[in-house]
Amino acid sequence: MKNLLLLIFLLFLSCQQSEQKIGEADEFNYKVVPLQSIGPYPTGPYLLALYEKKKLKNHDWYRAKVFLKNYKFPAGYSDSTTIRFFKGRASFEDIMEGRGINAVVRNDTGYVKFQVFEPNLEKGDSVLKEWEAVIMNPAMPDSIIYTVREEYIIYGR
Repeated sequence: MKNLLLLIFLLFLSCQQSEQKIGEADEFNYKVVPLQSIGPYPTGPYLLALYEKKKLKNHDWYRAKVFLKNYKFPAGYSDSTTIRFFKGRASFEDIMEGRGINAVVRNDTGYVKFQVFEPNLEKGDSVLKEWEAVIMNPAMPDSIIYTVREEYIIYGR
């Protein structure tokens, strides 16, 4: 009987560990909403953000992937690339002073994650919010700053 209980306990423990590993892998591996072609995309470099969901309930997590299209930083400079995001719009001073939240960067993709919250939001109410991401490489002599601005909607529960 003790062996059976020990076996059940070990089985339960191994299931929990595998669930934790799956959760860690899914932190950066999630489906995003496919792009809808509204018009021609720029031919030059631009910053693109692909989000998981645009309509969220209060206290849900907003997640997005941010990456630079049509441009690669030179090999010697790729380590100094930073991606920051701001809840709301960012001013030029905010960007230059390094304010904002650093995104987790893996393989030239920035992963943005933040919890959405709007106080006093009643059931049935909604509010439109913005966030902005910035990518720059301060080590490059001619450091160009690329930005992208996205919207999301918070619904009351």
